[in-house]
Amino acid sequence: MKSIKRKRSDGQALIEMALVLPMLVAMLFGIMDVGYGAFKYVSIHQAAREGLRVAEMNVPITEDSSPIDKDEYRSYLKGIIVSSAPGVGLTSDEVRVTVDLTGQTYPEATVTISHAHQFIGPFQVTNKQINIGCELKCEIETWKGNENPNFDSDS
Repeated sequence: MKSIKRKRSDGQALIEMALVLPMLVAMLFGIMDVGYGAFKYVSIHQAAREGLRVAEMNVPITEDSSPIDKDEYRSYLKGIIVSSAPGVGLTSDEVRVTVDLTGQTYPEATVTISHAHQFIGPFQVTNKQINIGCELKCEIETWKGNENPNFDSDS
């Protein structure tokens, strides 16, 4: 009887795994990076919309109907925006709120956010960051007739 010779491939699977595993791990971290960046993008835009919604709904006057300080109101809106984006690491320094009361039928509020996204994983070869940001504007119709001399249009 003839003996059947078996082809030697004892280490073949190990070599293949060693070649393919780094690429799979890099792809996994890349997918995580893109997903986290997309999460930040959506959260930042949602926070800006939330800030504009609060600005639209709340006329900047105090409980005793006296005008509110413009810096106090901007700080209030920045706090709303920052708290509306949990998990992003957004700070109030990255948020800019302006209200333009000049030459328009209705005042216009603008929220500008600029946040630096740092890559994680194997794509962090250099300390490069990408900027995730947005600028949203809306006319504030609820403020018509509520002139506020202490709340001017400068930023």
